[in-house]
Amino acid sequence: MSKPRFVTLHPRDNGFGLSKAFWEHPDTFMPKADRDGRFRRWGLSPDTENEEHEPAEGFDIPAAMMRTMTTGDMYFNIPSPEKQFIKQLEALDTAELERSDYILKITLTGEESVKVWRRGKVSGGLSLAVLADKIITPLMGWTQNYHAHIWTDFKDGSVFGPKCETILPGSESNGKVEVLGGFGACPREDGKNVWNWKQDLDKLRKGSYKEKRDLLEEI
Repeated sequence: MSKPRFVTLHPRDNGFGLSKAFWEHPDTFMPKADRDGRFRRWGLSPDTENEEHEPAEGFDIPAAMMRTMTTGDMYFNIPSPEKQFIKQLEALDTAELERSDYILKITLTGEESVKVWRRGKVSGGLSLAVLADKIITPLMGWTQNYHAHIWTDFKDGSVFGPKCETILPGSESNGKVEVLGGFGACPREDGKNVWNWKQDLDKLRKGSYKEKRDLLEEI
């Protein structure tokens, strides 16, 4: 196997388990979305849908886990290939990306029977804090300056996966926020999570007259 040109591997690291992205030039690197459409780990996702969970040859251990086990000590005192590659990505000129507009599809996940999504256009110059509180929150129908948000933890409450569908060139971008489409009502304010919202929706569809009346008054 040839060695990457833009990251340096430890002499004992043969590159097993690394994404093909590490053999690309950082300037032309295109982030890869996970199976659910989200970009995690800087878009350095496995190259195939099942690669992350496929057993390493000769072992009953997933290849990604096997790599972590066999190379962890190699990069104890030196930057790993992942850190080297990301450092180069951080150094890229993002001015054009910040001038561009992005069409995002935001989907509520966690319960397949609850279909809730929004599509909108936003500017690449927005900070994540502004995107979360000033754009996504009202787009979903919630109160601004009220909800905490985090972009890396999917364990608690409602989970959103902003999926970038289109990046408009700077010449076609105007920096304005536009609502382009959507479906379904979001969980109510302080509704805890999508599973509680599913129970509420089930009551509204199939509950008794009293259950529906009490729930509507509560909402």
